Amino acid sequence: MADDGIIGLGGDDGFIGTGGNDGFITLDGVEKVFEVRRRAGLLRRERHEVRAVDGISFRVARGEMVGYIGPNGAGKSTTIKMLTGILTPSGGRLRVAGIDPSRERTRLAHRIGVVFGQRMRSRSSGTAPSLPLGSAPQ
Repeated sequence: MADDGIIGLGGDDGFIGTGGNDGFITLDGVEKVFEVRRRAGLLRRERHEVRAVDGISFRVARGEMVGYIGPNGAGKSTTIKMLTGILTPSGGRLRVAGIDPSRERTRLAHRIGVVFGQRMRSRSSGTAPSLPLGSAPQ
């Protein structure tokens, strides 16, 4: 089950962007690497690196609306988590509203909103339940 992230930024609530051509959201060569341990026998484990985000760079201007889409496992949720300060990048630089999310997560949390959702799946069929418009689940 993939989670889709929605991030709400801006509005008339006193945001101060980074100004100039830097963008309201700026990522420069951002990467995230996780260390995973796998069994390599009864008592031995091997360490492997999993690169979830590999050197992405982009800018989003203040007031600009964007969609962040890609296949499962592409690093979308990991990127959103780094933009909100939930995860710290392994490398690169990122800013949201002129704030480094990994250093000032609480300050940033007062300025943005993020909703992570899970798609519902029916237990029996493994697919999302379908309801006619206007119907309530029972």
